[in-house]
Amino acid sequence: MSFGLSELGFLPKRLLDIQAELELDFKTRFGNIDVDAASVTGQIIGVLSKPLADIWEQLESVYLSEYRASAEGFSLDNVVQYIGITRLPSTRTTVQVGLKGIEGSIIPAGTQVNVEDTGEIFEQDSDITITEDALLKCEISVDDVTAGAKVITINYIAKSYTVVGTMTAAQIAYQLVELINADSSLNVNVLAVDDEDGTFTIITKFLDSFLSFSSLLDSNLSYSELWTMADYIAVNYGSVLALTGNVNTIVTPKAGLDEVYNFSDGVVGRDSESDSALRIRAAQSTQLLGAATVEAIRARLQQGIEEALQILVFENTSDIVVSSRPPHSFEAVVDIDDDEDLKQEVAEIIWDVKPAGIATYGTINKTIVDSQGYNHIIYFSRPTRKPIFVIVNYTKYDEEIFPSDGDETIANQILSQGNLLGIGVDVIPQRFFGGIFTNVPGIEILEVLVGFTNPPTLANPLSIGETEIAQFLIANITVNDVTF
Repeated sequence: MSFGLSELGFLPKRLLDIQAELELDFKTRFGNIDVDAASVTGQIIGVLSKPLADIWEQLESVYLSEYRASAEGFSLDNVVQYIGITRLPSTRTTVQVGLKGIEGSIIPAGTQVNVEDTGEIFEQDSDITITEDALLKCEISVDDVTAGAKVITINYIAKSYTVVGTMTAAQIAYQLVELINADSSLNVNVLAVDDEDGTFTIITKFLDSFLSFSSLLDSNLSYSELWTMADYIAVNYGSVLALTGNVNTIVTPKAGLDEVYNFSDGVVGRDSESDSALRIRAAQSTQLLGAATVEAIRARLQQGIEEALQILVFENTSDIVVSSRPPHSFEAVVDIDDDEDLKQEVAEIIWDVKPAGIATYGTINKTIVDSQGYNHIIYFSRPTRKPIFVIVNYTKYDEEIFPSDGDETIANQILSQGNLLGIGVDVIPQRFFGGIFTNVPGIEILEVLVGFTNPPTLANPLSIGETEIAQFLIANITVNDVTF
């Protein structure tokens, strides 16, 4: 048998091969001696065989490190560089956190907060001033109930209620709430809530995107709470969860900062790309040298837009409209944040690789200037997020102990597994069973109901359109113990 490198590849000598070869050499040189493993000669052969086998294994590893299918770690990094890609590094979770404190207080960059349950620490990205000019939420007290006008200005729109006669602070607060909520210019952005104790709360309707509002009070009113938004980033890299309400503990106290709270889920970071995921992406990226094909367009977008969670490209090669796509057009569906610079990057990549004379289609459009100075409008889409409501009903199994945090674990299993579903992937309730049963003991019977409205009623798969993506939020997941 021919060992080593040949036209058939690399064939290494294994330990048994080396031992057999040495035994034959010893017998050839010294005659018919005892080479049994228990003999002195056999033990010498064993001692010599092991390091030689190790050397052959290293030679095989060097050979295999040159190929994408078998290279690992740093060697795989080197291999994929030949096709112009690199391993995606780990990233950190980002979360927007509400800061409650005193007007005018400057909360410096580096201020630390954490998730109380896990201890994961987040650091503030930049200096933030708690100010009535950029509010997420505020609580306002009625201080003066005497006759006259009580004025609050929100987003530069003044709302005034004039007190005539005797009124309580609670009655005045109620009237101001009614005025704010009745104004169509204001109620699209903010919601006023009567606290029924002489105070009222104003909160932005866009907590998930942290669209702030401004407020100005006259001398009859005062703030009892002020909340301003700040960007925070996890200290640790990788998949660090920051679910709504969990970032709620101040680690490094600062003057003027009283409380922290994240009103929406954070954008979860990722671990360093695994070898298997890098191999798959490398295989897909072999289309990078081409252009004008669906695979080439998708590969270029995957390579150029690292922030994209998923990318699909659909084409209509027919002479009629199909799925709203005009004849002879294509639609790139790119799962990215609502960031204008990022959208422009997507449009520029599509322009670079799209076929000449073929129309782009989508719900987003960006203008591209070509090398000749002409403007072109490039269309593409972001997937439409379809909020999913979930009810989990379970009965307990009396021969196992159901954990105290079982309901929370079930909800988090639904959340994490559901948000892994890609564009156009249907929601199949039965697929949640495995993760729940694996992570939560003490369950005998399980039912998962899903739907687009609350309460959900479907135990059957929920159809997601080809340009849609299921969106799971912890607030839309209900877990019920129905044990009798």
